[in-house]
Amino acid sequence: MKNTSFLSILLPLFFIICIASCSEVKKGESAVSIVDKISMQKDSFALPAEEHPLSRNNDGVFDDFFYNFVVDEDFRLTRIQFPLPNVHFGQCTSIKQNEWKNAAPIDECKIYAILYSSHTDFGAEKDTTIREVEVDIIHLKNDRIQQLFFECQDNKWMLCKMRTMITRAHTNNSFFDFYTNFANDSTFRQQHIKNPFHFKTEDEYSNESIEGSVNAEAWTEYSPELPDNILVCINYGKKNHTSNERFLILSDLSAGLSTTLKFKKIRDSWMLTNLENY
Repeated sequence: MKNTSFLSILLPLFFIICIASCSEVKKGESAVSIVDKISMQKDSFALPAEEHPLSRNNDGVFDDFFYNFVVDEDFRLTRIQFPLPNVHFGQCTSIKQNEWKNAAPIDECKIYAILYSSHTDFGAEKDTTIREVEVDIIHLKNDRIQQLFFECQDNKWMLCKMRTMITRAHTNNSFFDFYTNFANDSTFRQQHIKNPFHFKTEDEYSNESIEGSVNAEAWTEYSPELPDNILVCINYGKKNHTSNERFLILSDLSAGLSTTLKFKKIRDSWMLTNLENY
């Protein structure tokens, strides 16, 4: 009887303690659960460390991919096959990810160029069937070229190889040598502008084309900013280095402007003959 009486008093007291404890736990849990839910939601949208938001999309057009490759360092690192094979002045080496930062001056690219040797190649930068593209980083004042070789693999453009060599070893060296002088020597430049040269632009209000002949002395009024130290040049289309024409399309990454300079070899000397600003 004493045991029964003791239990009859203890059990209700036990239930009261449990209910009170559960109530306190719920209060604590409610605060924790909010944090946990926020954390879980954040984690549910988080991507793996090696993946970048842009990497989830198919690249399609190399021109669009390369813009992101230049301006976004995190994205760039997801699109390089490390260790990256590198032929440095004939010596085969490789570049690890922690060595890439100073390997190629992509960060310095404010204006990049597309080089064509024929007008029929125009539009290749929007060709989604292209699977290999070569980008030349020409160090204009140091007689050095770094070549970046990109391949489209599983709908993703990847940098697969790099090569460094002297400019004279490049098949397009005569034009690059000419451009170095054209961009850095005002006297040389003036001597290699056809007089008059053909100019074309678009009226900013009516969007109508405006074109005509311009005296060579007025070049500075119409000329774009010319890269004079490092020229980042994308090679599309057929690489016809024997052609007597070169079309250099300069794209300004910050302003979204495009300029096309046409050069023609006249009596064994390159001359600027046409300028188009858009």
